[in-house]
Amino acid sequence: MSRRPVYAVLGGTFDPPHLGHLAIVPYLVARGLCDRVLVVPVFRHVWGKRARPFAVRHAWTKMAFRPLAPRAAVLDVEAELAARGGRGTSWELLEALARRLPGVRLRLVIGADLATPAARARYHRFCDLEARYDPIVVPRAAPGESGPLPAVSSTRIRAALAAGDWATVEQWVPAAVVRHLRAGLAGWVAVVGTGHVGTHAAPFFVERGWAVRKVRARDPAELARLSRTAASAPPAAVYLAVADPALPAVARDLARAFAAAGVDRRVPVLHASGARIAASDEALGAFSRAGHPVGTLHPICSLRRERPEADDLARASFGVEGDGPAVAFARRLLPPERIVDLSGLDARGRRAYHAACALVANHLAVLRAVGGGAVGDTVAPALACALDPLLRSSAANLEALGPAGISGPLARGDRAAVAAHLAALEEPAREVYRVLSDRLADLLADPEVLARGLPTALACATREVDP
Repeated sequence: MSRRPVYAVLGGTFDPPHLGHLAIVPYLVARGLCDRVLVVPVFRHVWGKRARPFAVRHAWTKMAFRPLAPRAAVLDVEAELAARGGRGTSWELLEALARRLPGVRLRLVIGADLATPAARARYHRFCDLEARYDPIVVPRAAPGESGPLPAVSSTRIRAALAAGDWATVEQWVPAAVVRHLRAGLAGWVAVVGTGHVGTHAAPFFVERGWAVRKVRARDPAELARLSRTAASAPPAAVYLAVADPALPAVARDLARAFAAAGVDRRVPVLHASGARIAASDEALGAFSRAGHPVGTLHPICSLRRERPEADDLARASFGVEGDGPAVAFARRLLPPERIVDLSGLDARGRRAYHAACALVANHLAVLRAVGGGAVGDTVAPALACALDPLLRSSAANLEALGPAGISGPLARGDRAAVAAHLAALEEPAREVYRVLSDRLADLLADPEVLARGLPTALACATREVDP
């Protein structure tokens, strides 16, 4: 029987996250106490501790723990629980995670300072926590003493910040968070929509220097409140992260609400759709007619709200087009090499661009399903488990080396092996394999493609992550 994976749950205020927090991850994994650490910023502290807004602390925590992925994953589950009226207790959090991860054994991480009898008495249902989630007590050295983890606290760092002691801050806080602390927030952005893109957009904007207000797209009361707020304190931009079919109606309703509230028409409005030109009636035409500059900010990235811990958006490129002020806002967010200029595309070209993105992002599922079903029932279950690491390693080679990173029979010129594969396969796997092998053979036979592929792949792999 295979062992259940063990995930340690590290909760905290993370105001701000520091190197002591980060050191917990390799400490726990190296000691064999867990396989992975789930890092969970609290939405509001159950004991009443004051802290910066959750969106800021969540973004900081993602920035800080990014180098430790995939061993560390930062979750926003506390915000979701709070929206449902949760109390913010450790018991509530762990029970919610246990329901989402039924095949995983969870362990609660607590600091030695919280393991005293007096501190345990403040926990909700600590006896149940101890029995079900087997707490890991992490030692913390006292100042001046040695220990396995650094002797540092967020309280000490906040005091250093208040005193303007940047030397202490830079010693203990990850560089990405220090840059954010020094720069502060330039204003705010409204994110309309709480689906796949909206879930990941908030930390993306915060990391780039903007406070964020998230709004449900189909809630008239929330749209009205957003409009009143935007009228009194105009946002830097509004970002509509809603599904394509809903986009025109949401744009129409919000444009009317903005007009009724008297929102400054200079506020740019952008949308996340890859297939629709910003100023068209099937996108932001209502805002364009009302006088707002409109634009596209399309993440070229596969995003799911069920995986809020994923950090792919931080490295993604974006398709951008639209009116000058909207494009200018988009360009403030990204380095030039991560912008795909869509301004020269007509409606058909825009759909072709979106189809190209979909072809790469969505159809791996077909290959995985066809490949997994191409063998007998005795091998298929084990093969299905093996295909995901195969996909990841193949994508990594392709990213690092371009087409020259392809492995397998065609890469070594073994067409006899391909013929043997085709003879062994049944439909539909045979037809899929034949079509793709013919195209791959043409690709590998073109020396110019191979020569162009490697420099391009290296440029993409080594480009700056932080704007």
